[in-house]
Amino acid sequence: MRRLLILLIACSSLAAALPAQSLEYIVSIADAPSCTMADLGEMLPALVPVDGADPDAAARLEEAIAAFDPELPLTKGRASLVVARGFRVRSSLMFLLVPTARYAFRAMVVAGVFSSESSGGDVLSGVELVDFVTVAGRTYSVAP
Repeated sequence: MRRLLILLIACSSLAAALPAQSLEYIVSIADAPSCTMADLGEMLPALVPVDGADPDAAARLEEAIAAFDPELPLTKGRASLVVARGFRVRSSLMFLLVPTARYAFRAMVVAGVFSSESSGGDVLSGVELVDFVTVAGRTYSVAP
């Protein structure tokens, strides 16, 4: 029941953010037992700020995800690294010194995007990917 509720909330949040993608497509990603980097690439338009506050964010996100093979499994660390590079996360001193997936993931934990009980090596399921895009979008792409 909790999973269905999360899916419905995330889909409704993403439906407004992804005008070029259908709700059926988002549901098909959410049904996946595990995701790849290509799935994250398809969800990137939901992370781009719509208010124009950071016009280069889309290009940085695309550049960050292009560094990975699209068929690689999508781990929380890799997803965190793409978002941290795309939005130039400055909240973690260790990420600034050593910009790796490990410290990008830790920055996402501190920001509340991921639970501290999870690991950067965990592979994201479809529901977790939709949730990640929703929470990361609210955290980083909305102007304060």
